[in-house]
Amino acid sequence: MAWQDANSTEQNAEFFVREKHARDVAELDTYRNIREAVTRELAGTEVLLDVGNGGVLDYDPGQVGLIVAVDLFLDQLPTSHFPPNVTPRRGDALDLDEEDRSYDVVLEALLYHHLIARAVAEAERVLRPGGRLVVAESGG
Repeated sequence: MAWQDANSTEQNAEFFVREKHARDVAELDTYRNIREAVTRELAGTEVLLDVGNGGVLDYDPGQVGLIVAVDLFLDQLPTSHFPPNVTPRRGDALDLDEEDRSYDVVLEALLYHHLIARAVAEAERVLRPGGRLVVAESGG
């Protein structure tokens, strides 16, 4: 399933849960602007798939009913790392193990610089008819 080796996956897990990354996400203008824009886009969403989550919610999770967060290493984080409305899962953006047409919104924030276009096809597959794909990217 995963296209990263175990060592790379472990390094990603360590990067995203460390204090500096969390501080950057909270303080840097780029991240703050992305957070505000994504939060607006997600307001009122019932069921969200957050692809490439990294263990970081780059939006206000209180705006969403149920969130399924997937990344290559989320199974290594304690569930207490996430708010109660978030279900973390180990998952690969290039091969989502999710039911067809099961999400109102798929979020792929700050992810594309890590991936190829296959992630878009997977997001489209799991979206319900009329659903939306929300993408936020910093440009690398």
